[in-house]
Amino acid sequence: MLKEWLKSKGAEFEEKSLDDSEVMADLIVRNIYILSAPALEVDGKVYEEETLFQSETLNEEFLSKILEEKIRNER
Repeated sequence: MLKEWLKSKGAEFEEKSLDDSEVMADLIVRNIYILSAPALEVDGKVYEEETLFQSETLNEEFLSKILEEKIRNER
């Protein structure tokens, strides 16, 4: 659901697996502990499932704000 939403907005992203030990080691070194997917990292800040979703619905308002801020910061 998150991946499809990001694609529909034309957002570039890299998908990584929490099953990958290198990915998990990188997160742990950065003191980030993710217990379930999906998670989204934008400019070093990680947003977990409870922030990305309201109940079972994607929090599109929150995600739109994050993307708008990222675009502003890149200009």
